Amino acid sequence: MTSHSSQGLTAERVLVNADTGVHPDLVNSRFGYVSVSRASHDATVFTDNFAKLAPQLSADISKTSALRSPQRHLLAKDCLGISR
Repeated sequence: MTSHSSQGLTAERVLVNADTGVHPDLVNSRFGYVSVSRASHDATVFTDNFAKLAPQLSADISKTSALRSPQRHLLAKDCLGISR
């Protein structure tokens, strides 16, 4: 099962395969949190490169909400007839 498909589930023991050779966007802080937080008792992480794993797991991949987009704000002003 992938970490993404396990969201919302809980297992007593979790085994995580953290391959640092995959695309950097796949092994990041969200992957780490979702993977390890599924365990109610024990989580074991397996990796191919421990030295590369820590920096990858500390990578934040927060997305900007469309509601916070500066372009959307300007479009809303234009639609309302508000001058800049």
